[in-house]
Amino acid sequence: MGVDGPQLLYADLDLVERSSLAGALGLARGADQQQLILAAWRRWGSATPEHLNGQFSFVVWQGRSVFLVRDHFGMTPLVYGRVPEGVVAGGDLRVALQDDGISDDIDTDVLATVFLAGHPRHWNTLGRTCFRDLDAVKPAVRVEVGPHATTESRYWDPRDVAIRRESDPAALVGSFRELLIDAVTQTTPTDGVLVAHLSGGLDSSGIAAIATGVRREAGAADPLTLSWSPGPEHGPTEEHDRAESVADEYGLELLYAPVTVEDRIEQFYRDRTRDPGGMVASEAAPMRIAADRGASVVLSGWGGDELASFSGRGLIVRELVRAGRWTPLAAMVLRERRGWRSLASGLVRKPGSNFAESAKSTLEEKRQQALVHGSWLKHEVLAEATLPDEPAGTKQAHEYMAMLLDRGHLGIRGVDWGREAAQHGIRYRYPLLDKRIVEFSLGVRTEMLLMRGGRRRWIFASALEGIVPDVVRFGVKQEDALNEWRQRTGREANERACSDLAERVAGGRQQQYFDIPRVQEQLRRPGAGGGGPVSWIGVPR
Repeated sequence: MGVDGPQLLYADLDLVERSSLAGALGLARGADQQQLILAAWRRWGSATPEHLNGQFSFVVWQGRSVFLVRDHFGMTPLVYGRVPEGVVAGGDLRVALQDDGISDDIDTDVLATVFLAGHPRHWNTLGRTCFRDLDAVKPAVRVEVGPHATTESRYWDPRDVAIRRESDPAALVGSFRELLIDAVTQTTPTDGVLVAHLSGGLDSSGIAAIATGVRREAGAADPLTLSWSPGPEHGPTEEHDRAESVADEYGLELLYAPVTVEDRIEQFYRDRTRDPGGMVASEAAPMRIAADRGASVVLSGWGGDELASFSGRGLIVRELVRAGRWTPLAAMVLRERRGWRSLASGLVRKPGSNFAESAKSTLEEKRQQALVHGSWLKHEVLAEATLPDEPAGTKQAHEYMAMLLDRGHLGIRGVDWGREAAQHGIRYRYPLLDKRIVEFSLGVRTEMLLMRGGRRRWIFASALEGIVPDVVRFGVKQEDALNEWRQRTGREANERACSDLAERVAGGRQQQYFDIPRVQEQLRRPGAGGGGPVSWIGVPR
């Protein structure tokens, strides 16, 4: 049976540019977000997501088909499964698994892929979950479930973004600055309690500073700023100096909220097949503080390193040399005091990516190594798994950025934080993942990413002139103290959580997939991080 007009069956919406969307649809400026989606669907049909910006996932029923749509970067989850009566869909796979028509049988192909890849990115890139009966809608994709077939199509591709002709540095910086201020303004609430991350880097510092101005203009209280780093009492660093320079400049309260051993252990015990949470531990302490203060929104600079403040990752110079584009390289050498050093470094530096020019082993090669040397997964699970193709390496900066988006790791963190924060009535927002900023970043010409004024990331740094202190604009990001803290808490959590692991999982389904003694051995080794592979199946408390 079908329906005539569109029916909105499910929606998780935090749209940006709502006023302009409402105006285009002939609706009142303050129209409800669900009204906007329905009106947009009546106007544009399945092309609706092409007109949206922000975080969103929704399900529309029209005619004899159900349409499932997920935002450009996969920041909100959406899973679905076919059942005899139709389709089960929603943002929480734990709820979907409660349907009698959906089995909780583990998809060992996905399980093996996740472990060999070392990151759960394939949930997003493959459109699958760890359960055979449930698929995931990929980022920037719409799925149509019809009476006889299921089809999917991509409504946005980073490779389709046109390269800007702009070669005037001042004009480029001015355009970006305007976009950045508007993106932060659009995501900053002017009432209630607001929390902003403040690490001392360009991304979070710029967002916190601009949001403070927006709040003050509206007569709202300043945001509370939070850092993941251990406080200066554990050893002062340049990161502390930069974060505190922003807080001092604007008179903001800055609290340090590093990950704790207990947070690590909590992550270890999560059943990450049902409750993905690999990124939750590092944000657990800031989230507790935000909840205690009654915050409704947390602003994060997540996504900046990949796009808006992209450093090139060792690809830019090589790309220009291969293309024979010597003029911008010569200009950099003549313009910059360290131009020759930057040129030489770009030629010899190893690209910083496991899918860039110096790609690591393929999944199949990793499997063969694991079968010979042993793995957390049992031999038969690895041997019988069907593995996906890995993306080819790239030698171009823009393709690198597109592949970062394809990996889906931006959305993995967004989904983890969003699911956890929703339990406290909190929404995480990411101004640097505003579609306008992403497309601007993808459209910058390669030669404009070369060092300028002695700095990489010069566009972002120049756009923040007069907004953040120069110690932030000219600083070099360092996270040695933070990484050391994470390693230490991870080692202690592993030791405590693994001490009675064998007894906890005795007789459980974990033993179908994992070599438990090897898991314990690996996690107790020096340098092992927090979490734990068994958490993919769930460890009884």
